[in-house]
Amino acid sequence: ASKDIKPLGFAGYKAGMTHVMAVDKRVNSPTAGQLTQLPVTIIDCPPLSVFGVRAYCHDYNGPRSTKDLFSKTLQKDLSRKIKVPKNYDFESRFKEFESAETTDVKLIVHTLPARSGLGKKKPEIFELAIGGSDVKSKIEYAKQMLGKEITVKEIFKNGDWVDAVSVTTGKGFSGTIKRHGVKMLDHKEGKNRRGIGS
Repeated sequence: ASKDIKPLGFAGYKAGMTHVMAVDKRVNSPTAGQLTQLPVTIIDCPPLSVFGVRAYCHDYNGPRSTKDLFSKTLQKDLSRKIKVPKNYDFESRFKEFESAETTDVKLIVHTLPARSGLGKKKPEIFELAIGGSDVKSKIEYAKQMLGKEITVKEIFKNGDWVDAVSVTTGKGFSGTIKRHGVKMLDHKEGKNRRGIGS
């Protein structure tokens, strides 16, 4: 968690891999203090577009989302993922949004994959938590960011340590060998070599 009023995460696309030459600083490593070759992943981070804000309240079951507020102007590619509302009463929804029961606020963002050069057009949609503890400050920050873009430079700076979480693509109708790691049968089994024994 961060005390600063700013988003607590970002999203990127794996663009490829390369290697770097670096001194191994691990004490118990066999190559400690030596120049070694390390594999690194290159992540392409196009801006995120803030198209909504979600309010949460806290009840006996924990946090519960109460209200969503969407931007007046939405990106064209967003319609590839969700049904974009056409007639949206922004002013009345905004008054509902600033209620006393709101205990937390999160940004609803989507990626801009068309700017990454990967040939992908359909965006990913997810929530971003906002740092800080004051709810009013979070609401003010969310109001300012609604309809704008967030760049990776606004959240991270050179030398920051980050936790990386990856999401893989679906594997379709994969079989037991790939899906569950079952041992491959003997070649004498004939056609059913990648099946299960029993």
